[in-house]
Amino acid sequence: MPTQRRIPSRADGIANREKLLVAAEIYFAEHGLDAPMQGIAESAGVGVGTLYRNFASHDDLIEALFERIWDVFLSVASSASAQESGWSALETFLREAVTLLVENPATTEIMRRHAENEPSSGPSRAWVEPLEEFLKRAQDEGSARPDLTGRDLSAAPLALGALQNFHVDERPEIATRMVTLMLDGMRA
Repeated sequence: MPTQRRIPSRADGIANREKLLVAAEIYFAEHGLDAPMQGIAESAGVGVGTLYRNFASHDDLIEALFERIWDVFLSVASSASAQESGWSALETFLREAVTLLVENPATTEIMRRHAENEPSSGPSRAWVEPLEEFLKRAQDEGSARPDLTGRDLSAAPLALGALQNFHVDERPEIATRMVTLMLDGMRA
């Protein structure tokens, strides 16, 4: 039976949960996803009991982080879809998604772990569908390669996950360059 997630309703509980999620993103980026959860409580400035009241297990915490990432990626896709042209939408999506990955280094690993923990969740199809809409617009305009797929586009930001290996000060510049090169390969 799946674990029921506890979402706090009091303002202090909501604030503590948010502090824990922010701290977990940073902590996991620095120490890896398998680092002890107690360090997250320390980083957030809350007790271990508060951590476990919000996230009964490591997997529950990973799932909560994944849900945050999912919401942000859907927001990025929505922002891209609102662009005037299909190519502008494609470019907006790729640049914003890669910026998210650069600013939140644990994102790629959290997404991978979610897929391992929840193999039947099937988020990839739900993620690809919004991208296919503006990709088709770009292809109809003649600006995107006709063989480019929504799956290609969804994988592109994740393919740049190795940017995390560069020094934090170098990442934005390298990311911008890599996205430009990737976009050049996507043009018709």
